[in-house]
Amino acid sequence: MTSFTLIDLDGQRVLDLLAERQQRPTPDNYKRAFFELFPAAMPDFEAHLEHVANETPALLEAVHELLSYTQRTRHPPILLDGETETAALVRSTLENVRLTRTPPLDDHLFKLVSRVLMVSNSVFVAIAQAKQEITTAHQHVIRLKEQLNSSQQALDISLELLVQDNLTGALNRRALEHVLTREVAEPKALGHTKRVVMAMLDIDHFKSINDQYGHSTGDQALIYFCKSIRNTLREHDYLIRYGGEEFLLVMPDAEIEGASFAIERLRTILNNTPLLVDNTYQLVLRFSAGLCALRPNQDPYDAIRLADEALYIAKQSGRNCLKIAGKLP
Repeated sequence: MTSFTLIDLDGQRVLDLLAERQQRPTPDNYKRAFFELFPAAMPDFEAHLEHVANETPALLEAVHELLSYTQRTRHPPILLDGETETAALVRSTLENVRLTRTPPLDDHLFKLVSRVLMVSNSVFVAIAQAKQEITTAHQHVIRLKEQLNSSQQALDISLELLVQDNLTGALNRRALEHVLTREVAEPKALGHTKRVVMAMLDIDHFKSINDQYGHSTGDQALIYFCKSIRNTLREHDYLIRYGGEEFLLVMPDAEIEGASFAIERLRTILNNTPLLVDNTYQLVLRFSAGLCALRPNQDPYDAIRLADEALYIAKQSGRNCLKIAGKLP
């Protein structure tokens, strides 16, 4: 079968041509490609096709045996001469399959099996490398996430320290601009008019507290005053230490009547629950207040100024009272 042997030596060229065209090696495709490469081989073609058909089960069985070996040993089939012990074992197994078959596996089919295994090995190696790269990338993402969380926590702490009064825990004047932007400027930019009340509160006779009881007691009084405000007012009201013993309340979504009621309730609570100083004496905290309801298109700092003027009137009127801008005598 000399003519077949000559044709068979070039059979790989037919398969390569089909692979290049991305065509499946069906009989019809193989036949067309074969006669493109070997137009003078028509007389031997039927014999060649019959030989391929007869040996195909042997090829599939050989591939199956080698893949079964790979699964048993859990080693990918690496066919690189002298590279690893695994490669030597696989090559030895492949040679045993070829020589112990009855009849022996055709050299051409043996080459095809070898090529299948090499392609499979390339796929296994690529998958293993991709898996390792994905694992490494995943670990890197986890580390970056942890670093980001740490950085965010540090940033949150820094921002909190930046806008918070160290003694009382109230916001400081640095935070005021951000509060007014959020509660006044941003809603206005979206076409919304938000009801906001500005309230200025000042502890009465605070200097006398410092002079009579000491600055430590004065600090306790400021802390207790702010704690009482936070426990009395709504969660979304902003408490800002405006200066010394003077505090600003920014009260969004509020009317002047509701704000007045809340502040008078705070006054009642402070009257009924004095500050216990050094477990020896009780200090009743009293305060004066001035309120101003923000008008549409009014500058919020102008409303704060009017609330401060109302506070001044409350001080001049005997203290421990509340005055409302626009309703002053």
